Amino acid sequence: MFNEGNTIGLAPFVARIVTAWAKAQPTIRAVALVGSHARGTAGPASDVDFMLLATDPDTFRADLTWVDQIDWHRIYAHPQKWQDEDYGLAWSRRVWLARASMPVELTFAPLCWANVNPPDAGTRRVISGGCQILYDPDGLFVRLCEAIGPEFEHADRRDLC
Repeated sequence: MFNEGNTIGLAPFVARIVTAWAKAQPTIRAVALVGSHARGTAGPASDVDFMLLATDPDTFRADLTWVDQIDWHRIYAHPQKWQDEDYGLAWSRRVWLARASMPVELTFAPLCWANVNPPDAGTRRVISGGCQILYDPDGLFVRLCEAIGPEFEHADRRDLC
C-alpha cells in the first residue's frame, strides 16, 4: 500500500492515528504536527514529528504500553523499537515502525511549554520551524502561534483529523 522508506504519503495517515489516540487520553490537551512534514518540505526519509502537551507528560515516559495502544495496524505497521530522548522541559519517544520503515517522534511537554509570556527560545524554534495544529481544545497552540507572530510563517491551523 505504501512505498517502504517514503514517509511523505504516509504522514497524514500517521497524523490521524496519533491524533485519535491522543484525543482518547484525558491528560493530553494538545497535539501538533511539527517539523518538515508540517512545513511541506519533508523528504522521502523524513521522520514524522509530533508535539503533545500533557498535564503530566512523565506518566507517558514511565508507561511502556501506550506505544502499542496507537492504532498502527491501520497503516500496516507496528512498533519495532523505540528510544527516549530528553530536550530539557520536553522529552520524546522516537518510534521506528516495522513495514513502514519510518521513525515517528512523539515529543511530550507540560502545558507550560506553550507559555506565551514570553515563549521559550526552544519552543519558538519548534513552532516557527513548522506547525500544523491537530488537536487543541484549550487553544494552547493557537495562542502560542499568535504570540510567535511573524516567525510563524509555516503555520497551518487546519484540523487534519
